Amino acid sequence: MHGMRWDRAAFGALAILSGPVSFSVVFVFLLITSAAPELVHAQAGFISIDCGASERNTLGGILWTTDSSYTSLGLNNKTEVAASPPYDTLRYFPDKAVTKSCYVFNTTANSSYLIRAGFLYGNYDNLSESEGRPSFVLLFGANVWTNVTFNNDSEVVTHEMIALATSDTASVCVGRPSTTNHDPFISSLEIRFLSSNQMMYSPVHQSFLMMSNSRINFGQEDSSSVRYPDDVYDRIWDSDSRVIEGISTHNTIITTNNTVSVTWTDDLPPSKVMQTARSPNNTENMSFNFLTRFGPGQYYLSLYFAELDNSTSQRQIMDVYIDRGSSYQALNVFDIRGLYNTLELFDKNFTVAVGNFTLLLMPNENSTRAPFINAAESYFLQRMDHSTFDQDVHALETIKLSLNLSNWMGDPCLPVAYKWPWLDCNSNSSQTRIVSLNLSSMNLRSEIPTALADLSALTSVDLHNNFLYGSIPSSLANLRNLTFLDLRNNNLSGEYPIELNNLTDFRVGGNPFICFNNSCIVAPAPAPVLVQPGPSESKGRRDLVVGSVVAAIFVFVAAVLMCALYKCKSRKTKRLFIAHSAHWPPVPPFAEISKSVDCGKAAHTGGSEDVPVYSFADMKNITNNFENRVAAKGANGALYHGTLPDGQEVVVKFLKPNIKQTPMEFLYKVTPLSYVNHKNLLRPIGFCAESQSFMFIYEGIQKGSLHNYLHNIDRHLLDWKTRLNILLQVAQGLEHLHSCSPGIIHGSLKSANVLLSGDGLLAKVSDFGIYELLSDVEATSGYLDPEYFSTKTLTDKSDIYSFGVLILEVVCGRMPFDRSLSKDAWNIIEWVRKMYDGGNHELIADVSLQGTYSKATLSKVVKLALQATDSNVDGRPSMTELAIELKEANKSAVGHHVVFAVLDDSNSSNDSEAPLSSSGLSG
Repeated sequence: MHGMRWDRAAFGALAILSGPVSFSVVFVFLLITSAAPELVHAQAGFISIDCGASERNTLGGILWTTDSSYTSLGLNNKTEVAASPPYDTLRYFPDKAVTKSCYVFNTTANSSYLIRAGFLYGNYDNLSESEGRPSFVLLFGANVWTNVTFNNDSEVVTHEMIALATSDTASVCVGRPSTTNHDPFISSLEIRFLSSNQMMYSPVHQSFLMMSNSRINFGQEDSSSVRYPDDVYDRIWDSDSRVIEGISTHNTIITTNNTVSVTWTDDLPPSKVMQTARSPNNTENMSFNFLTRFGPGQYYLSLYFAELDNSTSQRQIMDVYIDRGSSYQALNVFDIRGLYNTLELFDKNFTVAVGNFTLLLMPNENSTRAPFINAAESYFLQRMDHSTFDQDVHALETIKLSLNLSNWMGDPCLPVAYKWPWLDCNSNSSQTRIVSLNLSSMNLRSEIPTALADLSALTSVDLHNNFLYGSIPSSLANLRNLTFLDLRNNNLSGEYPIELNNLTDFRVGGNPFICFNNSCIVAPAPAPVLVQPGPSESKGRRDLVVGSVVAAIFVFVAAVLMCALYKCKSRKTKRLFIAHSAHWPPVPPFAEISKSVDCGKAAHTGGSEDVPVYSFADMKNITNNFENRVAAKGANGALYHGTLPDGQEVVVKFLKPNIKQTPMEFLYKVTPLSYVNHKNLLRPIGFCAESQSFMFIYEGIQKGSLHNYLHNIDRHLLDWKTRLNILLQVAQGLEHLHSCSPGIIHGSLKSANVLLSGDGLLAKVSDFGIYELLSDVEATSGYLDPEYFSTKTLTDKSDIYSFGVLILEVVCGRMPFDRSLSKDAWNIIEWVRKMYDGGNHELIADVSLQGTYSKATLSKVVKLALQATDSNVDGRPSMTELAIELKEANKSAVGHHVVFAVLDDSNSSNDSEAPLSSSGLSG
């Protein structure tokens, strides 16, 4: 015998994989223990999920449940084609920010499970045929399982595998594709506990995933399949007539009604399958060609034989060959097992060099009967990748719970292409560790989780720009590899942790309640813990407590009276300055907030009187009951003309009423913006924050927006030098924002947010630093950094990308994305890059310039824009570098200053934002 082995009772271990299986998409591994008391299933060790269903049902004697207990992501939907459960419903995952969407199950470590995932597209998303069909990746834990694709809308695609649970939970995920508009989805998910015995499907105990290739029931007289309850593990055994072409030529079928024992096998096929066999006519050879769904590689093959014919004394002796490799000579099933007992013959790791392999059964020279076979299984063996370090995963689960990050599921680090975007990992041959967390600007509202200290490989933690409160855990000092910790701009309190002074870079600014040498504002203290005094201390402590209570009551009453008087005064003056509030999180006085923003010499240092906060009643008076609406309507709110009591003309931006922040939180975020002082920045000069009424007040700008100058039908011509000067001023304003400490990200830069003032057209950038408050950041169509769609995070490099788009808009005189043009010119970046690379630089310039520009300067400015919009974030220049280059370009520019001549250009884009008579502010 060469290569092949018997089952363990005869000669050891042995198994075989065979034939094609009609499965086609992949899914998850996870699983429930064989006796999970919290799950109500009719079959012990079974989880059957009808994805997208609203209620439980029974199919084929199996209880199917809904999926709400296994995932918190996605939405339910129904297919547009007729289908039976569980394929009439599905769960799809539309969140483009989430790299993978997972189902998570409890498992028994070191036990094997069968996992089967099913998919029916059914055109549930109603996309046109031109959009194609979905294509996405299925993941099991840290492993890429397979690609899920569809040939037509009605095709049912299934994928199945056998895997080992390595911990107490497992996950099956669908990865978000980057090349299609379709969202990943799943129709059904089945998990079947197999065994804790290392003999059953033994490769899984040797770090292999076993991908089902085929499972064949030879001799089945019809095309029906065998599964539960005939197979207690609910494996699906296909009739040989369905999966092997030409099988009918071997038309001798052997059957029995007697129970066939499988006791002496490793992989325990069902007796039902062993009650049939197929044999050729007479004493001919029997050959089968097994197709492989996974191509060349390592396979596992199990062949099952049982003697069923008790009517003859002649016994069959055969030679078995697999792909001209593994073989067994003179196999006599009856001599080894007797009648009605199963013999398993397998090859646990044979190589398939092409897309198929052949099984050949030949009568031995001493045989008087034809060969036969009862059943076969084949599996593709895929090496199982090690998952992220268990201690890190458990710590991260605790951190997720504390910070409400439930959308992130599955292995945090692996596969690398689908890791969680806010962390970085380091892998070696034995383990993968989490080394960096970047949770900045994620609206986190909790204390800093102490479980961070359990991520022992951390080198960097960034938590700035959130709403974290409480003290800084001293246990972070135990992270020996930690060198960078950024906690800026939160609401942390308590003593400055001197234990963290050994960090290379520790940032804690913008937390006014952090105490340095007992000289800071103290945050509101939690309720005191009462300690029972000892006998000798009772009287003194009792007196102290009584005195403290009386004093506290006095202070409280005085505070209430002062607030009442202050409120009356504010009604008379129509002006209110917010001080401390009991509302969480506590907000320090504005004089303290101002210290959290440092923009160098130009920083504003005024006191709280420079930051007026108006009541809603005040705003009604300022805007004449909101009747003087500006014609332009922004994506994130309405604009109104207004007049302050001192006669100053202003514009009021009334944000859409869906900001998920309290008034105090809103003011804490936006007040520092009023202390940013630069000639090219339009800072807010007042606010309103009551209930769901959030408003900004800006000074009025008479000349309108750059957008109006470039795109309205009655637009004014901007010559080349004026355009360059405007771009330089915008660059200088953005450079100033980025130089602040902490740096301020604009986040929604576009031509409608560049306002022009005076005869010289002084450019002022508006709406900076408020993108986190906007209801739809993605509404900034054409300007938004593509990186945002995967990270949901904006950085200074995002502003640089938007500025690059703005440069091209100013140079070309066209919108960043314009469907009125030919399709290859819709996207301004792609079109300009094609023109630039082709040497057609003169075709890039706005035709209204009529050639009055320096071609060398034009090429230089366009090159800057293309660098700024580089898809590689690290390849983009800084705003300082852009400002320097634009300053040089201004020196060499030719042409005249702005000419206020109305153009008759009926082909110009008439954007929905109409010109403003007193302001060009955009939403």
